[in-house]
Amino acid sequence: MTGVTGLPGVPGEGPTPGEGPEPGDTHTQTPQIMTKIRTFRPKRMIPAVLTALALIAVGTLVAVNVISTMLGRPTWTPPYHLFAGWAASTPWQAPAALLTGAILALIGLLLIALALVPGRPKLLPLRSTDPDLVVGVKRGVAGHALAVAATRVDGVRSAWVRLPRGRIEVSAHTDLRDPHGIPEQIHASVSRELERLAPAQDLPIKVTVRHRGTT
Repeated sequence: MTGVTGLPGVPGEGPTPGEGPEPGDTHTQTPQIMTKIRTFRPKRMIPAVLTALALIAVGTLVAVNVISTMLGRPTWTPPYHLFAGWAASTPWQAPAALLTGAILALIGLLLIALALVPGRPKLLPLRSTDPDLVVGVKRGVAGHALAVAATRVDGVRSAWVRLPRGRIEVSAHTDLRDPHGIPEQIHASVSRELERLAPAQDLPIKVTVRHRGTT
């Protein structure tokens, strides 16, 4: 994986982020786009490692106990009778049983959600002419570049850009009491900068302009 922050390409050094199909040509790029997006998705390493360690610990205890018992030298006997006695004397309708089941079900659902729901990529995939080359720019860097583009519009005092999943949100402040035409100009300026960055997928732009003038 390669992180690119908008540096110009050098002849003979491979494709640059701005090269490739036109922004509207998304039908032929769909498989490549999905591959790039999946490449930059986080791998959920921390939950996976914690779950694996917990399973390894439980499996090791069970294996040691079973093997030592088969050899006639049990190292540790789990207090099965305590759990068996509690389970035999506690009806399913009891609050303790319902609470225990709910906690176990929530833990299971959380693990399933972590495995199925894709994480938020830290890099924004960019287009490239080489299908085997995956190019990306940090989302913070891309957001800063788009915010700078928004502040180039006359009358814009400051701007912030967020890049949630699949879109771009621009929030701008202006001292003008009548911001007529400002949102359109911001949209055009941000669109030009976005075209220069050349993201792999089309990202609709939403512009919000607020007045922050002095009386």
